[in-house]
Amino acid sequence: MRFNTWRWIVLPLATVILLGTLAACGGASEPTASPTAVSVPSATATPAPPTATPLPPTPTPVPTDTPVAEETPTADDASVAMTVADWPTPSDATEIEISDETLSFKTALLLKDVAEFYRPVYEEQGLDASCLEDVGDYTSVSCSYSNGDVTVSFFAFEGFNNTEVEIEVINYGLASSDDSDGLGVTEEEGLPLPDDHTGYSFEGGEFRSMIALSSPSDVATLAAFFQTELADRGWTLEDVEETAAETTLQFSGSDGELVVTLTPGDETEAVLVQRNHAAAEEAGILPPTGQARLYLVNFTAGELTVAIDGQTIEVPPSAGMESPDDAPMLDLPPGTYDVTTTVDGNSVTDEIVVGADETWALLLDEIGALPMQMY
Repeated sequence: MRFNTWRWIVLPLATVILLGTLAACGGASEPTASPTAVSVPSATATPAPPTATPLPPTPTPVPTDTPVAEETPTADDASVAMTVADWPTPSDATEIEISDETLSFKTALLLKDVAEFYRPVYEEQGLDASCLEDVGDYTSVSCSYSNGDVTVSFFAFEGFNNTEVEIEVINYGLASSDDSDGLGVTEEEGLPLPDDHTGYSFEGGEFRSMIALSSPSDVATLAAFFQTELADRGWTLEDVEETAAETTLQFSGSDGELVVTLTPGDETEAVLVQRNHAAAEEAGILPPTGQARLYLVNFTAGELTVAIDGQTIEVPPSAGMESPDDAPMLDLPPGTYDVTTTVDGNSVTDEIVVGADETWALLLDEIGALPMQMY
């Protein structure tokens, strides 16, 4: 898994659920004192004491100052006030920034060491830490976890000099919400999302961004939700397409075009894709009409080659890491292609699918080519 963000492609964004443990404390009862034996003179007959002490007619009241064990806050109690400011950072973290629900910083730790730093935090709080396992072979990790009340999104990318980390904590108990056909609203990346979603992911850049989420609400409820909330934010509904497999809503607005795709299932899957045509045109990254464009980005410090559509292209070290102007470019007809990446004599072949009027970046390293859609 490679991180889906770098300086010119993906903007920063970014799931903490603290689960407390319930500790029941019991007190030990006081021991009962044993009676002391008394010698009785043989000259005097003394009646034997009764063998049982009569019980008092009413129970003895418990003293009001008897200490009572306090319970540790439960998971729900702990998550009520949780914010991103409560999330820890490594001791060498620099450029630490907290903005709204997102914490970002840089560290000299390698990606695997960052994962080891946060794994105990996840485990102590009862979070699923599986995405932090076996990351030694990757340059990035991206995962999101939600319990319905709090969502933690974790992103880390290992660069040449440091590792960049972003952690986003969304606490729905603290978030302001408005009613929209029975659903509350949360704002993420400038777009309204239903507050009953059980998790979401985000990837985005200057020209294209995508939010994917799941919700227990049905397709009709979510379609009404997005039409209402997006209209309130200046988006105009241009078209609605409904099939048995999915429902698609197409919007236009000052920031370009927005397509919402809703797919039914055990939970409804919603994907929101926003494209900014004006920004892409101004940056000069649009392919010729009807074609697809590829930018080749070298994530290694050495030269590599890429073979695609009968062409072999040499990609210099770190090409495209700072700007698309530094990346080799290739325009192709839309379709499916085999991409063979060769590094130090070792080759890996991957399959990619590109569509008309789309722009993609191919992230290249020793383990192959990872396509990421820019527009």
